[in-house]
Parts: sequence; structure tokens; C-alpha cells
Amino acid sequence: MILIWPVISWAEEIEFEKDPFEVQMPIAEKPILAPEPNLAPTPNPNLNPEPTPAPEPTPPPPPPVKLSLPPFVVKGLVWNSDRPQAIIDNKVYNVGDVLPYTSTISTSAPKNNVGIPEGSEQSTSEDLIIKILSITKEGVAVSFQGETYTLKP
Repeated sequence: MILIWPVISWAEEIEFEKDPFEVQMPIAEKPILAPEPNLAPTPNPNLNPEPTPAPEPTPPPPPPVKLSLPPFVVKGLVWNSDRPQAIIDNKVYNVGDVLPYTSTISTSAPKNNVGIPEGSEQSTSEDLIIKILSITKEGVAVSFQGETYTLKP
């Protein structure tokens, strides 16, 4: 037995409420634009320039503060080893160590916490580092303010 279903076109059953070719997305409203600002012409200051006073010359910078190396007492040296050491002010130091800085400035200007007169911006904290460069039988070579000094026993 063969059953035959009646063939009905899908277009006959569906009734369209909207045109399928119309845009289905909602249309955004146009944004409200602010009114354009009033672009009134500005006066040109170069047409009627006012005389300006000549700039005052800047004073020359103060000379850099040159500090002296603080006195250190070298009490002993171990130089002929893989790890040379020095006894300075009763403390043991290796190559590359930094010695404590104490100021020897005598001035009436107020000083900040590292002994430099206030207002002197020539010296930075890196200038005040006393670093041990080498230890030999002649003494301890240190670097201070870009110069090399030898502390002798």
C-alpha cells in the first residue's frame, strides 16, 4: 500500500506579516549634535606688540664642592690571596666594598644629612661613595669623587 501525502506549497500556508526583503533591524535615531562654537576671530598679539623687558642674565653656577677624603686608619692588609682584605678603622673590608663617608667640611652654612652645605647641588650621593678598588702590599686603592687615592698602612 502506498500512501501519498498531499503536497502543499509552504508559501500557501505561511502568511507574511512583513516583507522579507525589508531591513528588520531597528533604525538608530540620529544623534543630537551640539551647536557649533562661535569662532570669533582672536586679536593677533603680533600686530601691536607690547615691549617686553630683556630677560635678566642667569648667574653662573656655584663652583662644585670639592670634599677631602676622610682620614682612615689602615691597620692590616691581606693582599696575596684569592680574597684580598684590609682592616680599616677596626673593620674588615673586601675589594668592592664601600667605606662609610664622614664629612670634614667646616663651614658656617647649614648642612644636610651627609655633611654637604645646603643649596650645593654639585655633589650627588654617588659622588660621596668611597669604593675599594684593589688591595695590594702598598695599600688600599679607593675611588672617591672620580679620583683614585691610596690608603697606606
